[in-house]
Amino acid sequence: MSHDSAAPGWSTWTVSGGGPAALEVEIDPAAHGPEGVGPLTRGVFLATGVNEDALQFILKANVTAS
Repeated sequence: MSHDSAAPGWSTWTVSGGGPAALEVEIDPAAHGPEGVGPLTRGVFLATGVNEDALQFILKANVTAS
């Protein structure tokens, strides 16, 4: 798996066909609003390079005060 540069906030990775990959996503609760708590939904998209298809992961969380 190799890492390529991308726009800020984006990452670009190349994975050999049929090879394994891991996806790790961090959510900044401060970007959630002034209080930084409550429910949120975020999307992560992975381009597959096959027929222009993409995989979409929907992340749902409930951010609480620590």
